[in-house]
Amino acid sequence: MTSYLLLEELKARRVRIGVNAGRLTVVGTIPRELRDRFMILGTGIRAMLTGKIWWGCGSEVKYAGAISLPTAGVIPAWVTLLSVEGDERWDRIHPSAWIDFPDLFQQREADSSNAA
Repeated sequence: MTSYLLLEELKARRVRIGVNAGRLTVVGTIPRELRDRFMILGTGIRAMLTGKIWWGCGSEVKYAGAISLPTAGVIPAWVTLLSVEGDERWDRIHPSAWIDFPDLFQQREADSSNAA
C-alpha cells in the first residue's frame, strides 16, 4: 500500500483527512485495520495534501542521505525516518513495521556479502 492508495481508501470510507497548522486532521473514524498504516504513511499523506516533498532517510551511515519519496510508491526497505519538507523533526518508523506491514516497503535485496 502507498500513501496515495491509503488516502483514496480513506476517502472511499468517508474519512476526510486535512492539514491544519502542519498537522493532519481527521473527520470520521479511521478503520482499525488501517490505523497502523496511517501512522506509518501519515507523513506521505501530509506531503500530498500540502504539495510538499516527502523525505525518507536511513539510520545506517550508507543510507544517511535524505531522498524524496514518491507518495504513489512504497517506502524503500532501508528507510527508517520520514519527514515532510519544512518539518523540524523526523518520524521514526517502528522496527516492527517491516514485519507487520511488508506491503508498505520495497523488499530488501539479498546481501551477497553474506553468501557462503
